[in-house]
Parts: sequence; structure tokens; C-alpha cells
Amino acid sequence: MDKELALAIDFKKAPVELQNLATAHHTNIKALAKATNAKVKAEADLEQAKRLHDETAKALRVALKSWTPEV
Repeated sequence: MDKELALAIDFKKAPVELQNLATAHHTNIKALAKATNAKVKAEADLEQAKRLHDETAKALRVALKSWTPEV
């Protein structure tokens, strides 16, 4: 039988060190997935912020160009 399959089926029969390593690895798999999802969301938020920034910068330049200050 495949060792990983045996570990999954008979987890409690595996040596404690192997149980601890498998548990830690499982925890890290979940942490990596969470961080990856957060990165994807952060990249999407960054793109939206850049787009909004560019839109307001353009609108500000247009408004400043057409404004004549009273001196």
C-alpha cells in the first residue's frame, strides 16, 4: 500500500513524529491557500485602485486646465 494512503487510513497508528509532521503540513497547506487567495484579492484591489486613481487624476487635470484662478 502507498505510504501516504496508509498514513491517511491509519493515521493514529503512525509514529507520533509522522503524525505531527503530517498535521503541520496540513496546517501549512491551508495557510498557503489562504495567503494565495488574499494575494489574488489584493492584486484585484490594487488594479481597481490604480484605475480609480488614473480616472481622478485625468479629471483633475482637465478641471485644472479649464480653471482660471481669480487673482
